[in-house]
Amino acid sequence: MHLPQYIQLDEDYRGKVRLMEVLESIYNIRKNDADIEKAKHQLQSINMAVDESPELKAIMPQIEARYQTKIEKKRNS
Repeated sequence: MHLPQYIQLDEDYRGKVRLMEVLESIYNIRKNDADIEKAKHQLQSINMAVDESPELKAIMPQIEARYQTKIEKKRNS
C-alpha cells in the first residue's frame, strides 16, 4: 500500500495497520485495535477533505490514473 502524495499525515495509521496485517500473517503478531480505529477515522477524514475540495476532487481521477499506470509499469518490468 502506498500513501498518495496529495495526503500529508503526521502518522499513517492505514499504512501501519496494513504492515501489521502482513506481520500478523507471517509472525502471528496481533494488530493494535486502537490503530485500527484510528485508521478508520483517518480514512473518513481524508474522504471528507477530498469531498470538500472541488479542486482536489476534480484532479483525483488524473492522480489515481497516473498512480495506477506506475504500478502497472512496475509489474510488467
